[in-house]
Amino acid sequence: GDHSPSLRELDQLPGVTAVWYRLGLQLGVRADDLDMIRRNYPRDANVCKIMMFAEWQRGDANPTYETLVRALAGIGKRKLAESVCSTQGISLSVLGATDVTKSHQSYEEMESDAVTTAKRRIKYLQNEYEQLVIMTQEAVKAKSPTLTQFRTKITLRLPETIRSEMESSLMEKLRFISDAKSIDAIFDILNL
Repeated sequence: GDHSPSLRELDQLPGVTAVWYRLGLQLGVRADDLDMIRRNYPRDANVCKIMMFAEWQRGDANPTYETLVRALAGIGKRKLAESVCSTQGISLSVLGATDVTKSHQSYEEMESDAVTTAKRRIKYLQNEYEQLVIMTQEAVKAKSPTLTQFRTKITLRLPETIRSEMESSLMEKLRFISDAKSIDAIFDILNL
């Protein structure tokens, strides 16, 4: 129970790929490192998951199954946490008390709400993306806009909520935009 899981074992955990980022945060991997992983493999969540686990094992002095199951329970993957406990011979008490008010049903409801919200957000971001494409084309026609202009335009375009979420990573990404050769490259950098 207290030995270090191998990357192969970690890769075989079901249902973790979709939540690799949240699980990484829960395991104590730095958001900066997770963001870099996401930037490097934007289209491959499975690789992101493995890289996240590798990063966890590198940064944690003692990356055990116990830490893992606590983190899984912490992001709502309690059933998976329990099944790992039973295969690894870990006492379920490490997971802490289960929250009785959250029945199985309400988890499913929460999940479907989350999906609806995500779909709405994707539609909305697609629209933002199209607007940004037009802005970028105009900016490129205007012969290489300064970063400040571009930044101002993006800042005006994105609503407060997303802006604060994106602010830090956006500012970092904007540094690379001046070297970008094409609109596509710019959106690759912005990871939109």
